[in-house]
Amino acid sequence: QYSGLRALYTVVTTPDGQILASSDPDRFPTQTAMPSALENRFVPGSLTIDERAGRAWAARDLREGGILIGRLFAEIDITDLLAVRREVALTLLLVNAALTVAFGAVGYLLVGRMVHPLGILARHLRRARDGEVVAIAEPEFRRVGAEFSDAFLQFNDLVRALEERKNLAARLADEEKLALLGKLAS
Repeated sequence: QYSGLRALYTVVTTPDGQILASSDPDRFPTQTAMPSALENRFVPGSLTIDERAGRAWAARDLREGGILIGRLFAEIDITDLLAVRREVALTLLLVNAALTVAFGAVGYLLVGRMVHPLGILARHLRRARDGEVVAIAEPEFRRVGAEFSDAFLQFNDLVRALEERKNLAARLADEEKLALLGKLAS
């Protein structure tokens, strides 16, 4: 689990700051005081990370039965972990972008399919407004759901009623002409 971590050095001190053991004895000889500039870099019980430097500093108090017996300090090279983190962030960004585009395309197609019947109805209503009242053809019924086929049937009933009215008006006009001719003839 620690394969991405590489400890640069580890130091164990007594409670008063004397070095007991070190992974780098040339730099941190035993029985000497922990350098205060270095000790200030560590926050006991936490992990401090400097992403630009690719380093992390960890400090922990060592206790036995509630009594402080020493401190453990470690500087860790985390450049590999940061590279993996950047790679994962980039992968997540690209996957999220691809999913957003895919879901957007699917949404666009679904909305287009849902709105298509309204376009058919609107086109026929515009034609009716312009004086060309035409019923919606049967093949267009098959391409829409039951909700819209009912609206299409209602529109076609309206078209039929308008045609009947037009035919009735024409028949009445013909009958009126015949009645006028009858009056003239008599």
